[in-house]
Amino acid sequence: MGIIPAGKAVAFSARKGQAITITNTYGKQVIDFWAFNQNDHNDFLSMVHTRTILSKVALTKGDRLYSTRLKPILTLTEDTTRGVHDMICL
Repeated sequence: MGIIPAGKAVAFSARKGQAITITNTYGKQVIDFWAFNQNDHNDFLSMVHTRTILSKVALTKGDRLYSTRLKPILTLTEDTTRGVHDMICL
């Protein structure tokens, strides 16, 4: 997959165990990211549930992200940014 311009979006499928790399090419952009269970679109990434389960508001390497059904849906396996990944969805 190529570069997604600012203000644009793309959808793609990923299988269990497949790695996804997100690179912030300009350094301080906000990246909006959603993940859905391919077999149940009512089961999707939930920052509220993730925050509650992890008992923190900022993600770090190794953290699992949880779905609306309280299942792990993603794992943050690498983080090379110097920024903070907060989960406060305002």
